[in-house]
Amino acid sequence: MLFFFFLFSNSQFKVQINDCEVTSDDSISQAVKNCGLSPTIVEKILILDGTLPKSELKNETTSLSKLYPNIAEFHVLDNSKIEDNVFPPETFKHSLSIKKVTISILEAVGRDAFYNCTHLKEFKCEALSKIGINAFRFCHNLTSLSFPHLIKIDNYGFMNCSNLQEILIPNVEFLGCNVFHRCFKLHSLNLPKCTFIGTECFRQSGIENITLNNNLTHLGIGAFYNCTSLKCDLTFPSLTKLMTDTFTDCHNLSFVSGPKIIEIGNNCFWNCTGLKTAIFPNVVTIKYQAFYNTIILSNIDLPLLENIESYGFWKSAIQNFSSNSLINLGQQAFRDCLNLTAVSIPQITMLGHQTFDNCHSLQKVDAHSATLVSDFGFRNCHQLNKLNLTSVTFVGDFSFTQTTLETINIPHLKVVGNYSFMNSNLKVFEFNELEFVGCYAFKNSKNLKKIYIPSSAHFNETALIGCTSLKNVTFLGIADINKCSNMFSSSKLSYFKTNTYYNNLNLNLQNDAIVIISKSNNYVSFGSEYHFQEGATRIDDGALSNYKSIQYLFIPNSVHTIGNHAFESMTSLIDISFSKQLNYVGSFAFKDCVSLCSIKLPKTVEKVGDGLFSGCLKLTSVDLLCLLSELKEHVFENCPSLKIVVVSSRLKNCFSTVPESTVVRISNPDGVCPQGSSLNVPSFVTEIYENAYSSCNNLKAVYIPLKVNKIGDKAFYGCSNAIEFQFEEPSNIKYIGNKAFSLCTSLENIKLPSNLIDVGFDVFYGDTALETVDVPLTLDIGKYYSNIFNGNNATIYVATKTPESTEMPSNLSTVEIVGITIGSISGVIIIVILILQKKKRDNNNQFHTLSQGEYTNS
Repeated sequence: MLFFFFLFSNSQFKVQINDCEVTSDDSISQAVKNCGLSPTIVEKILILDGTLPKSELKNETTSLSKLYPNIAEFHVLDNSKIEDNVFPPETFKHSLSIKKVTISILEAVGRDAFYNCTHLKEFKCEALSKIGINAFRFCHNLTSLSFPHLIKIDNYGFMNCSNLQEILIPNVEFLGCNVFHRCFKLHSLNLPKCTFIGTECFRQSGIENITLNNNLTHLGIGAFYNCTSLKCDLTFPSLTKLMTDTFTDCHNLSFVSGPKIIEIGNNCFWNCTGLKTAIFPNVVTIKYQAFYNTIILSNIDLPLLENIESYGFWKSAIQNFSSNSLINLGQQAFRDCLNLTAVSIPQITMLGHQTFDNCHSLQKVDAHSATLVSDFGFRNCHQLNKLNLTSVTFVGDFSFTQTTLETINIPHLKVVGNYSFMNSNLKVFEFNELEFVGCYAFKNSKNLKKIYIPSSAHFNETALIGCTSLKNVTFLGIADINKCSNMFSSSKLSYFKTNTYYNNLNLNLQNDAIVIISKSNNYVSFGSEYHFQEGATRIDDGALSNYKSIQYLFIPNSVHTIGNHAFESMTSLIDISFSKQLNYVGSFAFKDCVSLCSIKLPKTVEKVGDGLFSGCLKLTSVDLLCLLSELKEHVFENCPSLKIVVVSSRLKNCFSTVPESTVVRISNPDGVCPQGSSLNVPSFVTEIYENAYSSCNNLKAVYIPLKVNKIGDKAFYGCSNAIEFQFEEPSNIKYIGNKAFSLCTSLENIKLPSNLIDVGFDVFYGDTALETVDVPLTLDIGKYYSNIFNGNNATIYVATKTPESTEMPSNLSTVEIVGITIGSISGVIIIVILILQKKKRDNNNQFHTLSQGEYTNS
């Protein structure tokens, strides 16, 4: 065996080449020549003594592995070393032959020194303190390494050492990026002094258990990315941040804590399907997809959390989430959290896109500061039953699609996006501040029974397609009138309210449905005619007030109520076609309808409000032959042209606002009597029309006021229980019609009005109990006797100046002719009624004077 010693200017070494004994004087290559060996058969080089120049391993033109492509072993023994104690870069890069390397004294292995040495099985260097970039990358056959003094491993140091099973590096302080990337068989590692772990350091490695330094201050991006076997509990006492992808796809990681961590990076625990517990009491920010698909994560402590970025807990198994400090919540933050049941985030002002999408178990959410729910916000939340969203004004597209929520309290809601409540379980939707409802907003919400759309809302005509259970609808919003006619045709409605903008809706109504037509807040030009919606039952207050162009109104027979001010100031209105079922007209309903000349209320009207026709300057005739029992005082206020008002005998109270010349006629075409036994004919009445109180057997006493000037035919005909008719004096009655008091069979005495001048025939016909009648001075008893007393034998008291001036009717049996004297004693008026003569007809048809009597009445 030969040894060669080389003396250089600053070093010398002794080398052995295979087993050859040759003499050389300057380099390894010279020694090989001296051995008579070809470079291709060199398999082993040993540096036995001295210092090997680095240039012998790698220089600008070549490297040791290129010079000796089949070298299998390289050793630097105890008494020798490499210049500067550094193994030069790329020395064995891509060597397919090197298998064993031993270097007793060495501080550093240079960049790419053993890069892609796929057959390297053994590397020993106990003194090594630093490993350079890519130093052992792709060394697939390395299985066990020990570097007790190693301080630093640079980037990619052992990347793709796919069979590396063990490495002892107890003093390592720094691990660069991808150091153990794809070290599939490396299952355990002890790093008690490491303070820095670089990006993707253990990515796709087989690491299962790792012991970390409590003083670790940096854990790089993707440090344990796809370490699917990592299963040990991890605690990071000194870390303040977990970077992006730190534990991505670590399926078996179950416990992580970090008391000082304030930020968890993007995808940090992405797809950690075995993660059960995460404790981060000081975390402020959770970044994008940080806990994505942590499907059994049910326990997480985040009391200081302020920010959750998009997809933060997407597909996690978190069950309850409560944070009083959270102020920002990204889109899809809790998407697909199938176990999430309750959320309390009172400081959040916006719920982003798909925030709780597909949270099937979610029941309760408190986000009372949020003003917006973005698209798909609560889609498919099948158990949602309690929401506190009291500040929300906007809900986006599909935001509550497929939810089981039956009621929702969003009092300030203004915008409902497209498909927002499609296929939901919502039963009631009622918001006063609504401004917009998008297309198909409630499509196929088959449990929706009640909806309220205010006049401020623009409403898409497709919004209610398939809502077959609607019963109660208030629809005052703005929709395309040419497209919305069938919006409500699929529901059997019991209550419906809309405004005058809509009068062509196809409504499917229950038999007793209430349909209210209110005023449209948006100006609409209706032309000269307006037809109210078919099926309407009530015209609401002010429904068409101030519409100047309409001349003709058509009110369907279903309407029973007209509200206050309903047609006020419709200055062109001249004719109304009323419902035949109308029973109430509100106050001031026709106020200031200055073109209205005549009006006839339907017979069914039972009540009208005050000021009904006030300010109708051209109104001349009013027919109130209906079920009215009272009229307010100002019904006809400021109606200067009013000539005749016809009212029903039911009317009891008085009004005083008609012009003096107005004829007020009381009539009773339906023969319905006023209630009670006593009747005070209203004081405003000027005519008691024919049959006004005919056959009112309940009446016993009737008082007829001063203004009445005419009593029509059969006015009190057949009032069989009437015993008193009293006329307020000085009465204005000039005429009493035919049979006016006929068949009043209980009447015994009557004093006719003092200014009566004309009567019809048979006035008291059939009054079998009638005993006395006082006849006024103005009535010619001789002329009208037979008209009055046909069929009875009453005694008549006739007032006249002298008895001789009275012509006795031929069939009169008894008459008392009285005179009236008016005098005064001590200022007291005395009225003396004297029976001047009492005459009785004898058998020869001649009158004989009877005895006198005197009666005084003061």
